[in-house]
Amino acid sequence: MIKDIKGRLVTLSRRATLRSLAGIFVVIPQVSECAISSSNARLLALGNALDEITGRLDRAVGGGYDVEDGWLEDLDRIEAEILKTQASTIDGLRVKARAACWALLGDLDSVREETTDQRMAISIIRDLVRGYDPQLERPGAVKQLVEEIEKGADKPSDA
Repeated sequence: MIKDIKGRLVTLSRRATLRSLAGIFVVIPQVSECAISSSNARLLALGNALDEITGRLDRAVGGGYDVEDGWLEDLDRIEAEILKTQASTIDGLRVKARAACWALLGDLDSVREETTDQRMAISIIRDLVRGYDPQLERPGAVKQLVEEIEKGADKPSDA
């Protein structure tokens, strides 16, 4: 026996109890699916924002133009949101992998991981990028950047 909302004692049958529990199990997955859907939608929107801001940065740097003041702050804000939003689908994980790939200049093999957790993280990023967004990978990009910097350092300044 249990008390109803008015405090009266009520006897529940097993059938009524099981029906109530079945109703709970129908509602719980829907709530979870809503949370997953919301988290996924948020990550996809953040991924679009990331693609837009990194595209602007890449075009500016590649064209020799100045980066506008707020762009790096925008990138930091978007990155922080991506980091704290849980990925619950492959598409959400792809957003996170694309962010890491961009930060590594697309050169996923140049990273020298020290620990197992770092090696696994890079391996997951590499698998996601190569499996879904292979156009983002740029092997040798870090080496090329270092060589360009070294060439620039060897040139005499125009002082």
